[in-house]
Amino acid sequence: MFSGDEVMDLERDARTTLMSVPMGELDEDRMIRAFRGRRPAHDLPDKQAAVDAVIKFRDGDRNTGLVWARGFMSVFVADIRRSLCSKHGGSGASRLTAATAKGAATAIASWLMAAFSVTNPFAIALAAFVTILMSSAAMSSFCVMTDQEVLRHLQVSAAQ
Repeated sequence: MFSGDEVMDLERDARTTLMSVPMGELDEDRMIRAFRGRRPAHDLPDKQAAVDAVIKFRDGDRNTGLVWARGFMSVFVADIRRSLCSKHGGSGASRLTAATAKGAATAIASWLMAAFSVTNPFAIALAAFVTILMSSAAMSSFCVMTDQEVLRHLQVSAAQ
């Protein structure tokens, strides 16, 4: 889906963004703004797990974030696919709208900020988790798979 270098750059950039946030501001109350999106922030599943994953990611642990992303994708796979895929041509075939890992993460972060009213650094880190997970699961045909196929692919990659 994305090259290893792209994913490493994305991960480095997301961590750099988080490093600019004082550690005392990395908590649920500060990372999740007052509701302005389609869903209230309290609808974000496993908020505390997401906050913990972001803090651990800032300190160098990406695995906690990937575990969170797998659960998050299982709930919001259709929304994530809508933010990343578009129909093209007369066949109606879908393709990835983002040409790079950073582009995909930006699209997911934008959706997260609008849907859950999360702050920018938090959204960037969570979007990086989802993008890294998609790349590590080798979902090169993410946009042509059905939601159920994506979920099965995630389950298989988790078992490996």
